[in-house]
Amino acid sequence: MRLVEYVKAQFDKGRKMRPIDLRSADEYQRGHLPGARSVPLTELPARFAEVPTTNRVVLYYDWSPAEVELAYRFLKGQRYRNLNMMGERYKAWTERGHPIEQ
Repeated sequence: MRLVEYVKAQFDKGRKMRPIDLRSADEYQRGHLPGARSVPLTELPARFAEVPTTNRVVLYYDWSPAEVELAYRFLKGQRYRNLNMMGERYKAWTERGHPIEQ
């Protein structure tokens, strides 16, 4: 699990990371991490192939850590080995004033 500040530092260092937004498409449209791809948790079983298998993937959400853990375990079961979870909610990202895209 990675905290918001760690994820931000990786962006600042230019590390290749692909955020995966597990929130609803509506929430994604209102704002998301730079470069994020929307794959809502409810659609993950049908769309998991959209999650990259190269570079570092950071899963994030705005609900309980247990729910993102389900997504993490599901992807691990699909043989993904490049996964991290942002240990704090998307709200923590925005509250710190970190950049978002809309």
